[in-house]
Amino acid sequence: MDLERPSQTTKKEVLQKEHGTSSNLVYDTFIQCLTHRTQSSDHISDIVYSQANFSFTNILVSYIHNGHFNLLSTPKPLVIAMPTRESHVHVAVMCSKDLGMHLKIRSSGHDFEGISYVSDDAFFILDMFNLRSIDMDIKEETAWV
Repeated sequence: MDLERPSQTTKKEVLQKEHGTSSNLVYDTFIQCLTHRTQSSDHISDIVYSQANFSFTNILVSYIHNGHFNLLSTPKPLVIAMPTRESHVHVAVMCSKDLGMHLKIRSSGHDFEGISYVSDDAFFILDMFNLRSIDMDIKEETAWV
């Protein structure tokens, strides 16, 4: 007698089903993960945008340099995270791994090929725009960009 193992839906499969329908579940799950991994003083919902957010499209298209990737048919990220602290980057990477989501890092550079904001799989964008700064230490003769 051949017994079949019951199928277990993975987090990634749930996210894949959500891709193209609604990002609300993904957004909520991502927010929960980020909140769990960050300090309680961080306002994570202020730096994470779902497709339902009014600012989502403006944030998404702000650095698209190739019009071929700015079409209605172009796959969109389920979530855009715009970290304001280095710790946000760390937890966003960890949560993308936990949830089985592809991570696309956008640093506002020249991405004519669309590598940082297009994927056929469920994905989110980690937009590094808010972390643009240069810290110089004259005494140590170092600079962090």
